[in-house]
Amino acid sequence: METTKTVKKTVETTVPTVVFNDESLVEILLDIDMSTFAEVTAITEPKMRKTDNPFFGRVEKISKMNVNFGGIYKNAVEKKMEKEGIEGNYEPAPLKWGQHYRDSRVIIEHKGNYYAQLRPLRADYVSYRWAENLKEMTEQEIQEMKIFFPQKKEGSRQPAENKVIIRTIKIKNIREIRMDKTRYQRGI
Repeated sequence: METTKTVKKTVETTVPTVVFNDESLVEILLDIDMSTFAEVTAITEPKMRKTDNPFFGRVEKISKMNVNFGGIYKNAVEKKMEKEGIEGNYEPAPLKWGQHYRDSRVIIEHKGNYYAQLRPLRADYVSYRWAENLKEMTEQEIQEMKIFFPQKKEGSRQPAENKVIIRTIKIKNIREIRMDKTRYQRGI
């Protein structure tokens, strides 16, 4: 009897790295003119109630997620409606704050700050750490902190059951983006 052994080959590929700052990242994202998939790593301050909260202002959230930049929100909602058998057209409301910068589908400007508008598809990694020493929080600390998180709201205007979620992330909070076979990394 003859046996065959399957061997998996690991192929190492070199991905070009582009170092960015806030201004250059805005320019990179302004070039997106169609739906583009990417992986984004961001460090943000989690939203939470302030009153009697020992965690407020002391914690950072690290997120690594697969996202869609530049997709047309109206089309995404209508596609979800169609999948769920809901007829009709969807008209999105205008932005509640800020405006699309230079007619970009991705960049929003508000009071001199720039934000990336994206559609999160999947979170690959989420962790919390103490801002003062960058030490990862314990599971118990995270559970205690989550008591102060606001309740999640969904897009109430969408008739589809599975809502299309859009997020805006401040440009300064983005640490890395991988898209179009390139790694974009924040400089020091």
